Amino acid sequence: FAVGTSGSATGHEFTIVLTSEADNEREATKSKRDEEDVASTRHLVVERNARGNSLRFRSRKMTSTVHSGATMPAQKYKYHLLSDAVQMYRPVYPNVYGVIAEYCQPKPTKGTDYVMNVRLVDPSCKGHERIGDGVEVLFFASSLEFFPKPKNPAGEIIRLHRVQVTSFEDKPQFVCKVGPGCHVSFLLFDGSEDGSDVPYHTSTAKYSMERERELGILKYMRGWLNNRETPLTSHKYLRKLFELKSGEGPCDILCKVMHVRRKKRKDGQEDILMFVWDGTDCIPQPLRGGTAESVFESGASLATELVEGWGSLELSQEEIVALKIPRIGTLLPVCFWSHLESTVPQVGDCIRLKSVMVWIHKGQTCALFSSRSNWSYHQPEFMNEYANRTLNNLVSQWAPENAQDLLTTTDFEHIPWSTLREVIADNKPGKYRVLVQLVAYLPHDYNDWCTKVGNGEGEFPAELLPSIGASAKATWVYSCKFLLRDATGTIEALLTGTSAEQFFPGLPPLDPTKNNIWKRTLDGRMQHLLGETTSKDAGEWIQCCVEGYRIKAGTVDEARRYRIFGTMIKPITPVPDNQAGSGV
Repeated sequence: FAVGTSGSATGHEFTIVLTSEADNEREATKSKRDEEDVASTRHLVVERNARGNSLRFRSRKMTSTVHSGATMPAQKYKYHLLSDAVQMYRPVYPNVYGVIAEYCQPKPTKGTDYVMNVRLVDPSCKGHERIGDGVEVLFFASSLEFFPKPKNPAGEIIRLHRVQVTSFEDKPQFVCKVGPGCHVSFLLFDGSEDGSDVPYHTSTAKYSMERERELGILKYMRGWLNNRETPLTSHKYLRKLFELKSGEGPCDILCKVMHVRRKKRKDGQEDILMFVWDGTDCIPQPLRGGTAESVFESGASLATELVEGWGSLELSQEEIVALKIPRIGTLLPVCFWSHLESTVPQVGDCIRLKSVMVWIHKGQTCALFSSRSNWSYHQPEFMNEYANRTLNNLVSQWAPENAQDLLTTTDFEHIPWSTLREVIADNKPGKYRVLVQLVAYLPHDYNDWCTKVGNGEGEFPAELLPSIGASAKATWVYSCKFLLRDATGTIEALLTGTSAEQFFPGLPPLDPTKNNIWKRTLDGRMQHLLGETTSKDAGEWIQCCVEGYRIKAGTVDEARRYRIFGTMIKPITPVPDNQAGSGV
């Protein structure tokens, strides 16, 4: 179409140049280029009705003036609305202007080419039965350098010459082979209202433009683009991390790349594990919940192998500090099933992951980037929500809002919350108040929960006895570990000595092998903390105080450790004998 503007009683009026049916029949008998460049035309006027919500056409004779505004003599090309172009199958190869709603990074095909997916829209797409969401364009090229390179994730304007119209799953699409010797050509323009009229990226060094007519098209497209009421990108399959559910099917995720791990395989290919973040918290899952078989019809064993091949799916203290990971929000591990060569996102990129599968692996929410997945750059739309969470110190999206609903109390409830990521990142001795779930404990056998210490007995060196509240005289003390988890990480925290006695009020340490009532009472409290007595199979939320410390050199290793202090479980209703569990 060619576009001009004029006044109208019914609204704004745009002039569109389209080929007639007779013209198209005549062009089909000519050469491919001639049938696109030379033909009789008729002019249509597009009018918006009084409410501005539809388009209608009427004929009007008009004389077109050609201006040369590029590096080649201008030729008379005809441009079509997308709704008309999708009906022009071979031997007609239409020319179009369109707005890039979104695009994906190129990736290898099964052959020797690369493919890049782009979705185009224009005013004619609105309400259209087949292209209401836009038209998919498949660009093919033998090298990455030949593809269009939009400056922004969406909102740029592209001119395409000689596209091939095909269909897939009853939806029309354009196929464009680009590069040296290919018939398809493109120009990329800035989509902003005050953008330059000179294309910033072209498929060839030389191109032609009918300047007056095509600048009218650009003005029209920019006006529509910057005054539209609906977003360019579809949110139908878009999920935030806190919305991810296993087995829901392929979904899209807007996120920021925080870390990329790579390792070479025996076959020379490279495995990739990417950690992404959007400032929200994944749904807490049971520690042993979820299997790949429940999600993938095929390839479940490979998905499991990809995850387990990386060992830990959490970042180390050194990585958290070096990468400046935000204190709040889950890091989602994304395993790459498909090798993407040079198109892997880089740390710091804000992207949209497309058609990824989500499943739960041993209580950890994971995503799989398969051969059907793709990604594109995107604006970081989630940063405002994260800023609000940080400002109000909202460390958990899933814990009870009222501290009265937590199962424990602490001696330091005036201290602000810390996340476990903060605790892990702080390499110095420190004390913290955290909001966590207790998901497991050790030892599994309650008979091993208490040990006799002092006078050379037990496993605690004499110099550690004061720190756990025990004297040099032989006595029984608690000795257990809790696995604590929040949306940002997990830690093992020691619970022993007087801190354990405070945690379990009315249940002093003793010889467990000689007191079954003691063990049954302890088991009831632990099952309550684990959520076994309620419907919360992912664990109950508790608050506790945690201290990070290092053991003196010469006793045990100097690794940073954690212990619980100043915390007490609230009174609970005794668990009947027939409901007592046996540990995790």
